[in-house]
Amino acid sequence: MNKVILARFLQGTAWVLLLVGGLLLASHQADEFLSVRQADYTISQAGYSGPSTASGKVDLPLLWQSRIGELETRSFHLDLLLETVPDDGLYLYLPFFEQRLQVSLQNIKLYDSRVQGRWNPLDRSTALVLLPRTNLRTGHNDILLVVETGPAPLGSLSQVIVGSFAQLQQVYHARSFLRHVVKPILVGMQAFLALTGLLLFALRPKDVVFGWLGLLMAIASVSAMGAVTTGIPLVDSSTRQVFIIMPVAGLSLLGFSLSLTRAKASLQVLATILGVVALTFAATVLFSVPRPTIGLVFSIPVFIVCTLISVAILTIVSLREPRLEVVLFLFSLILLAVGVAHDYAVRLDIFSGTLFLGPFSRFLSVGAIALFIVRQLVAQAKSLDEAADNLRTRLWEKEAELESYYRRQKRLDEARLLAEERSRITADLHDGVAGHLTTIVALSDQTEDVNDEIKQSARNALVDLRMVMDAMAVSGGSLRYYLGLFRDRCVDPLGNLGLTVNWSMTRLPDVENLPQERALNIIRVLQEAVNNALRHGNPTQLDIIGEPEGPDQIKLTVADSGGTPRQAKDSGGRGLANMRRRAHAIGGSVDFTFTELGGSVVLIFPLRVAKGKTTQRARPLQGQRR
Repeated sequence: MNKVILARFLQGTAWVLLLVGGLLLASHQADEFLSVRQADYTISQAGYSGPSTASGKVDLPLLWQSRIGELETRSFHLDLLLETVPDDGLYLYLPFFEQRLQVSLQNIKLYDSRVQGRWNPLDRSTALVLLPRTNLRTGHNDILLVVETGPAPLGSLSQVIVGSFAQLQQVYHARSFLRHVVKPILVGMQAFLALTGLLLFALRPKDVVFGWLGLLMAIASVSAMGAVTTGIPLVDSSTRQVFIIMPVAGLSLLGFSLSLTRAKASLQVLATILGVVALTFAATVLFSVPRPTIGLVFSIPVFIVCTLISVAILTIVSLREPRLEVVLFLFSLILLAVGVAHDYAVRLDIFSGTLFLGPFSRFLSVGAIALFIVRQLVAQAKSLDEAADNLRTRLWEKEAELESYYRRQKRLDEARLLAEERSRITADLHDGVAGHLTTIVALSDQTEDVNDEIKQSARNALVDLRMVMDAMAVSGGSLRYYLGLFRDRCVDPLGNLGLTVNWSMTRLPDVENLPQERALNIIRVLQEAVNNALRHGNPTQLDIIGEPEGPDQIKLTVADSGGTPRQAKDSGGRGLANMRRRAHAIGGSVDFTFTELGGSVVLIFPLRVAKGKTTQRARPLQGQRR
């Protein structure tokens, strides 16, 4: 394991050196490109007067530091000697200056940087000033440059280059492009990443890394906003608070680095940020410590320490578990540190370059963070895809299992329905045809002549069988149809026996689409009532009446009179119990009334069966006898 870590360390060091060398080389090439090679005049000396030193000649470029918190003005007198005055005039080009600049020619003010934009402490300004032909003269021309600094202590002035517009425009436009186009793009990218990180954290609070990312990019956007926007009070005030923003940016960077290592230290770092903000405000408000002093003594060291700790943490993590997004962010952080160190070296005049690398090295950090977000979202998308595939596979398995259950249940239901239908048909045949056949068999066993009775029973069995077949031939007939069928098959033939039959169905309500099973149960109850009346009562009159019973029920009555007295019990048979069972199957009830000369059977059932109620079929009665 140690050999593996050592190999990773050497490989990472080689990459870092290669990237740092490439960055410095690119910086040198860019600085060369931004230098003016051909110009009519290059002024490297100026007469100087200012607060810190005695007046005299100074060499340009010149860097200095003012007293912290004070506004100071320095004047530089340039002598431009012209043999002839060009028809188009000349241009004065300053590669860099800070903080504020005024340009005058022959005591006529030509340029004021405060009109062009405010100074940004993270960068230097550049200027291209037209020297009009009307203000120029042959011989000596007095050019005055006034540079103001404060309350920040940094000040600088480059060599002065004078030439035609054609000689200076390329370099000036290139520097203006870097300052006014590239840097705003960087600020926009940082603001976009800040918004993206904060929105992702708001939608998924458990992804703390997006919260730190959004906070880090938001602070970086605020600190760089002064480079692209001027005249907005809120931006101006936020830029002045850079001494607070810098340590918060460092701590946010530390929190983001810790979140990349999956360490749970968010609350501690957040509490530290709040404590640092409170401490800096207390130092400025309660103890009146100058802001630049806080920045130099406290804010910058805190930022540097947090950056170094972040580099150390990410280095350890990358050596143990090299993840692409962590390694790229580590490299970009190292390059950012190199860029900041380069800029400080330029400010201290250790390097002679005029181009600051800090803002441009941030492009690498922004690119690494963008790649990190993309990889995180891609990883989550892959995780969701895998979960969806997993769920889809399990769903297919469950569907196949349900399909198997469905087919099995369908077979069971079909078998059950066949068994129930078989039982129903058996019951119908048992209650009708079987009873008549039983009578025929019993009569056949007798010795006396019973041919007429046998013929009648056979005829009744045939009538009953036809009635069942007619009832089953029609699906969903009306109640009047089934009652008419019953009258035609069972009631009308009773007139041949000398029996008076009163059939009254005029008050019966219309009931359409009556199921076969329900209709057969109704007919069987009526048939059993008529058979019992004829068999046990010997009546002279039979009344069959249909009428409504309340708003949603029907009452069918079979009453006989003029016969012999009967008891409340059936003699040996189970006809009454069977009628009750059939009435219950259609959701109704049946009542029996017996008198000395007759009796009545009243069947009451609802017009419709309630939803969800399973209609019970009458089961065949083993050994039933009439």
